[in-house]
Amino acid sequence: MAVSPCSSCNDLFLVSFIFFALSIVNPLSFSQSLPPPHPLQRNQCASGEKCGMFEHLPFPFHLSASCGDGSLSDAFRLTCLNSTSLYLNIGILSYQVLHFFTDAVLVDFPNTSYPCRQYNDLNSFGFEANDYFGISTDNVVGLYDCDDSSLCKSDCVTVVSSGGSCDQNGSTAAGTNYHPACCYPLSHRSAWRVGDGFSVFSQFGCRGFSCWVVSPGGSGSGKRGVKLEWAIPWNLTKEACAANSQVENATAVTSGVRCHCQDGFAGDGCTDLPFHVLSKRCHIVDYE
Repeated sequence: MAVSPCSSCNDLFLVSFIFFALSIVNPLSFSQSLPPPHPLQRNQCASGEKCGMFEHLPFPFHLSASCGDGSLSDAFRLTCLNSTSLYLNIGILSYQVLHFFTDAVLVDFPNTSYPCRQYNDLNSFGFEANDYFGISTDNVVGLYDCDDSSLCKSDCVTVVSSGGSCDQNGSTAAGTNYHPACCYPLSHRSAWRVGDGFSVFSQFGCRGFSCWVVSPGGSGSGKRGVKLEWAIPWNLTKEACAANSQVENATAVTSGVRCHCQDGFAGDGCTDLPFHVLSKRCHIVDYE
């Protein structure tokens, strides 16, 4: 039996309609053969970056301006001056990076001509907190010329004293003791609270301070500088933690979190962020 021309047209129309409908329901099946977009690869950003004594930059810090757009990328972008000095830029101020911790960065006071000073003005640091950084509770401050000695704590004197002192040229005199008239660990949280700046000590009539950091469980030896804890806003990390990791709340950054590898695994714990920085997902620790 011969097929009428109209019947063939109807069949062709029906087949075309079915393919069109499937392309709407599952467009990926038709786009897989197309060349993929070319975003910046993760291993092209932060990998191999170095500055001065820092042979590599830990996650999530980077130097490249092409690591992504937006405030998250800008927050962790560092500046390398003359290939020797590394700086963290917050607002209009730049803080020289002295050391990296897994959860923080140790910085110097901004706009200082000396790497080490006996004391600084209470308003000299110029930063309190934002969505990405906060003054860590691991910091210990040495206070000067305070009218009210009630905030001075005796249990931190040995910690501050073990770090060495500064000479008149601003150099650290290793092996010498440093004895501030008054010291206060920020972990005490009575006179100072998370979110405060160092200017809060002016309420006690203090006129100057120095700052050291000692890690919890450490030997008591301190590092001169201000420890800034880093974190990522919670709403940007809901799907960023890798397998075998868990969300860890920040202490000094309100609503800030980090991804932390579970016991037996190592890495930074992140799998994806809104900017392209190389991360090390959690991998099994090899104890052999």
